[in-house]
Amino acid sequence: MLDLSHNRRFTDHGLAALSERSAALTDVDIGHTGATGAGLEALAKGCPLLASVGLRGCPTTDASLGLLAARCPRLAELDLSGCDGVSDSSLEMIAWASKHLVSLKIAGCHAVSDHGLGRIAAGCRKLVRLDTSGIAAVGDAALASLGAGCPALAEVNLGDCGGVTDAGLEKLAAGCTMPYSTSSLARFPRNTRSLPPCTRRAMCPTW
Repeated sequence: MLDLSHNRRFTDHGLAALSERSAALTDVDIGHTGATGAGLEALAKGCPLLASVGLRGCPTTDASLGLLAARCPRLAELDLSGCDGVSDSSLEMIAWASKHLVSLKIAGCHAVSDHGLGRIAAGCRKLVRLDTSGIAAVGDAALASLGAGCPALAEVNLGDCGGVTDAGLEKLAAGCTMPYSTSSLARFPRNTRSLPPCTRRAMCPTW
């Protein structure tokens, strides 16, 4: 595991140099650094064995994320929280290439909608953990797709997803064999609080 997070002095130049000499790298966190999509593309080209990548707060692009997914077929954990460049197109490319993805965090990625999550549901059937908190455009259609496409889904953060209602959660619960885990209701959409407590806890685990 190489953790370079929260160091703004680390930029694309350092990431390019790293990628040239670290072909065996499997886990890296460059969240909240000075890296951009260009650096991510260099990393994808030079480190094909990557399985876990943290990019929180980095200015990614659809192209750089698509290249990461295509060049790193072992990708299992991806943290894109707060990355403004993440869109439905990004998720579509990830879904097409990352068949082993088990954890996806896209909290605060406001350009994502039900359409992109539907693609993830169709392509990433091994998904276990998903964080979509803070995305207003996420609604019941996405939950229906996830319930139908991701039977292993066990942890979902839907905090501040204002489009989610009881109907969507019922569809998600119907398709996923989720273990009920204890959580705080404060992080759960207000318009779903009429559901039984056990269902609410299952849908909003502690992250």
